[in-house]
Amino acid sequence: MPGKRYELGLPDFQKRGFGQGWEEEAIFVTFSCRGVTLGSYIGEAAFLEALDAILQAYRVDEDRIYLTGYSNGAYAAWAMAQAYPSRFAAIAVIAGAPHPKHLMNLLNMPIFNVVGDQDYLFAQAYTAPETDLSSDHYKGVVERCANHWDTHELRLLDGVLSWLMQWKRVMVPQRIAYRTERGRHNRAYWLELTQVDETEEYSELYGEMSKTGELDVRAVHVDEFIIHLSHEIVPLELVHVRIGARVFVLDLLEYNRFRFVKIESRKRPSPEYRLIAERWSETDGISGKETDDETARFRLKSAGRNPSGHGMGVLDVYMDRLHIVLPSSYATPEEEQAVKRTAKALASPRTATWNPYIGVHYPVVASHEISEEELADSNVICITSGLSRHELLQRHQAHLQISCTEKGYVLGGDFTAGEYCLSYIQPAPWSTRKQMLVVATNSPRMLGKNLFMRKLIMPGYFNGLHPYLNKEVIVYDSKGVRAFNFTSNKYAFHKLQGQ
Repeated sequence: MPGKRYELGLPDFQKRGFGQGWEEEAIFVTFSCRGVTLGSYIGEAAFLEALDAILQAYRVDEDRIYLTGYSNGAYAAWAMAQAYPSRFAAIAVIAGAPHPKHLMNLLNMPIFNVVGDQDYLFAQAYTAPETDLSSDHYKGVVERCANHWDTHELRLLDGVLSWLMQWKRVMVPQRIAYRTERGRHNRAYWLELTQVDETEEYSELYGEMSKTGELDVRAVHVDEFIIHLSHEIVPLELVHVRIGARVFVLDLLEYNRFRFVKIESRKRPSPEYRLIAERWSETDGISGKETDDETARFRLKSAGRNPSGHGMGVLDVYMDRLHIVLPSSYATPEEEQAVKRTAKALASPRTATWNPYIGVHYPVVASHEISEEELADSNVICITSGLSRHELLQRHQAHLQISCTEKGYVLGGDFTAGEYCLSYIQPAPWSTRKQMLVVATNSPRMLGKNLFMRKLIMPGYFNGLHPYLNKEVIVYDSKGVRAFNFTSNKYAFHKLQGQ
């Protein structure tokens, strides 16, 4: 994982005789990830796309994929391992810091952590992990008389990489702890979080498995989660799982996914869950048996929402291929200039790092120019200041979650009159797997006054949740700027208006 925009090239490794002492074949890869974006939205999307391409092109042992990096690259390795602990076998990090609230996610991750004793990041990069992750497979090393820049070359030592390569990915750990703020980061080994409490900013899952196969599971701010276990993974026929005061029996011979759906009950202070047993295969999908009709209704309570978008907000649109779609025509030259200026800003986002450049080139097209094939394989950002002039939005008008008119907009059944500029994200009407970000205004000059339309600065995951960009709706009108999610918009309006 690079510490800067570009990493060392092949000749640099050849000069130092890199890897000549290894006894095993290995593929060593460096990622530019479109700039200094690792450990955040575009960087994660670029990294995962490149990793999948490598896995398709080469015969790779997926139980032995390792991450290493220095400085920003170490931040990125920490972030990817914390988000996807089940994906990697081990990490080696040099002079970089993890997300402090998500250290629990690395309970089963072998980590080689090197920090200089004079590094300005010492407390975050060394002291915090040393305190929270002390175990047999965590190795912390203090480089004496070294500052942040003195440790630059250590990530490429054969000894560091040989330490990494001794480990294999843990498949069924006995203890799991996982904290997440984002719906895209939802899986830790045999526990998967599928629906969060939308009124909370984070969720946590804890699981412990005894040697006899008994499970204790605790969920915090979780509406729905899945236990992934089967007879092939755990050589048992029946497993007992305790969740709160209830004990469930899992039939591992018959099923391999066990979905627990939260029950709304005012009588009990702690949450209770109902069980839906499922069979899952990559070819056939899901089939199974629900415990009763009531459970089925609970399961469908969030239909139409994309759970992966929780905590991602409007930035979720940047997690895949992307087209920016403009109106087919304009009422005035001023409108055209304002819309195209906004399109340029959204097509060229920046990061909040020491090098703000992001190497992306998202296509900007008129709504009548984009093909059905491009729509099917891409997220879109639609910018409009008049629905009748934007053919794509007009075609799918019935599926838009906010009604925008010349006189105002309708949100949650309430009409707000006056000038506005709002952006909101929703599943694309033509594909629930793709996202659409709508940027709408009834006054083109509002595009130039809206901070997030003038320039888009991508935060990193380490910065936590952004108060605006990680929400699904951002509204700018006579009342100022405010942001909220669709499920909580009425609550947000009352709170922001002091009602």
